[in-house]
Amino acid sequence: MALTWTEIGDNFKNFFSAEYWKNGWVFLVLQLLLLAVIFYYVFKILWNNRAKKLIVILTVVLLVAGVAFLYVGFEPGIMLFAVILIVLLICTMFNTEIKRTLLKSHKMTSVDKTKAKRAVDEIVKAVMDMSKKRTGALIILADKNLPAGVKESGTEIDGEISADLLEALFFHNSPLHDGSVVIEKNKIQAAGCFVQMRSYDNIAPSYMGARHRAALSIAAQAPVTVIVVSEENGRISIMDNDLPDPPTPGMQLVNGRGDKITPTSVLPNGQKFIETATEVDIREVLRRYFWDYNLGEEEEKLR
Repeated sequence: MALTWTEIGDNFKNFFSAEYWKNGWVFLVLQLLLLAVIFYYVFKILWNNRAKKLIVILTVVLLVAGVAFLYVGFEPGIMLFAVILIVLLICTMFNTEIKRTLLKSHKMTSVDKTKAKRAVDEIVKAVMDMSKKRTGALIILADKNLPAGVKESGTEIDGEISADLLEALFFHNSPLHDGSVVIEKNKIQAAGCFVQMRSYDNIAPSYMGARHRAALSIAAQAPVTVIVVSEENGRISIMDNDLPDPPTPGMQLVNGRGDKITPTSVLPNGQKFIETATEVDIREVLRRYFWDYNLGEEEEKLR
């Protein structure tokens, strides 16, 4: 039976009354804390994966559910059950992203850091060399989060990351040079992969060619980092929607080691990219990809 506004007001007073809380207050506090933690991590996962529409839908559903519970009376157990169902739905939809988040929360071992440092150095060397030689390249840094068919469209490599191998794969006479290379952690998984293109005719800068548009397309479809080398002028660009927001005018961006970082550009549709990336920019995104450890300290230790 629906409640009147007077009865709803009485429910509020009763909920915050001493009488209500003195019986089972520990359970109520734990339940509120659990709901707060669940909501925080659910919305964090959705935000990190650019699921803004789902955030809006979920917020509206929760508001409607809250009003409905107020109107028919407080039933905390039912509310908790509904939240658990929502969490299970989110875990099903974003299982890969959740696993990636959990993995990044663990510290790397010294062996992992040594491999990561080597991988960073090899990728940077390859990209800078290809830029000087004006060898076109498209490198996707993924974490088993690519759309179905992207990796399968290319040739399986499953090789250790090395500058020589990357440059050989993108060499203009190579049969795989027109596609993209997919890297997953410390392995080059596939080469010659093709990405489903999206139209950017009205919003992409005029200098962007097919490789840049393919990079924007895959960055829009999955939470990946893409490094592009232009065959026309050797320009290095980075596509990644997790890049920092553009700074306010006059603000200089620097990393933890004091190196200047190139400001992020944003397309009208909200996609982020670095138009002309430097070696510092490349190392920054690679450092974040390889668990975001302090590369400077590791370089000193490994010398």
